[in-house]
Amino acid sequence: MKAGIFAAGMGSRFVQAGWKEPKPLISLHGKPLLGHVLERLFRAGIEEVDLLLNEETAFDPVEAYVNQLPERFRVHTSRKTTRTSCESFCFLLDRLGKPPFLLSTVDSIFPEDALEAFLQVRSYPSQCQMVLAVTDFVHDEKPLWVERNEHGKVLALGESVRTREVVTAGLYLVLKELTGQATKGPFAALRGFLGELVESGGGVWAREFPMALDIDCPEDIRVAESLLQGSQAGALA
Repeated sequence: MKAGIFAAGMGSRFVQAGWKEPKPLISLHGKPLLGHVLERLFRAGIEEVDLLLNEETAFDPVEAYVNQLPERFRVHTSRKTTRTSCESFCFLLDRLGKPPFLLSTVDSIFPEDALEAFLQVRSYPSQCQMVLAVTDFVHDEKPLWVERNEHGKVLALGESVRTREVVTAGLYLVLKELTGQATKGPFAALRGFLGELVESGGGVWAREFPMALDIDCPEDIRVAESLLQGSQAGALA
C-alpha cells in the first residue's frame, strides 16, 4: 500500500515561538517529526510514500534530509505551496491515484501496532469510503470531535458532536474514490471537507488508537517527550 504525507506547513505556532526549522524537521526525542512518521509507516508495511513539501526555500533542508535516508528511493517528493490543509489533502488524493492508500499529517505520532490494525482493509464494511484514526487522548486547542455509532460509523464531526469522547488523530485511510466530494469545495480547512463528506452520507468510519498525538505547538513537544521517556513510552515507541 502507498501513503501520502502532507508536510507543506511551517507550523505557525512554532514560528511565533521563535523556532527556525520547518515543521517536518522539528526534533522529537532526537529525531525529526518526519523521520518518526516515515519510520512508523514503513514498519507497518507501507511500500512507498508521496511527500508534499512547500516550494519555499525553507523546505530545502527537508528534501535534503529525505535524500540522505536509507529509504530515500521509497519516498517521492512534490514541492507545492498549498493555501489550506484541504488543498494539500486533495493534491495527494490525485497523486496517489487508485485507493486504497493512507494519508497522514507530518505531525502525527502514533503506536505502530495500532497502525498495522488500522491498515487492515478487509476489516471494514464494503460501504466504507474512508476511515479516520481517532483517539481519546485530547491535547489540542481546537480538536475535531468525532461521534460514531456502535459499529464505528461516523455520525457527526466538530461542534455538532454530542458525546465528546474522541478526536481525529491525523491519519486517513482512503478505501474508495473521493474525487466527487473533493470538487465540491473549496474548504478553508480539511475539517470542512471531512464534515461535508459525513453530512452527505459518505461512508466514513472511525478506528480508535489507544494513544496518538498531534504536534501543533512547543508544549506538545514537551508532552510527547515526557510520554516517550516515561512509563507510557511503550505506547508510542
